[in-house]
Amino acid sequence: MRDVLFTGCNLTGGQFAHVQMQRVRFENCTLLDVGGAEHLKGATVQGPGAMELALALARDAGIRIEP
Repeated sequence: MRDVLFTGCNLTGGQFAHVQMQRVRFENCTLLDVGGAEHLKGATVQGPGAMELALALARDAGIRIEP
């Protein structure tokens, strides 16, 4: 993906394995339970999706987050 803007999208459960990104931006998108989050290198995430993505990255890295 190159030069893409996602705005207000619900990408819950989306799979991003083996995706290459350049100048891709997610603004106010839902990114719960995404797969392949480590492949989002090159993307910019703004809004609540940033925390959701951080949780997916932690999960993929084997880090358990407890409330």
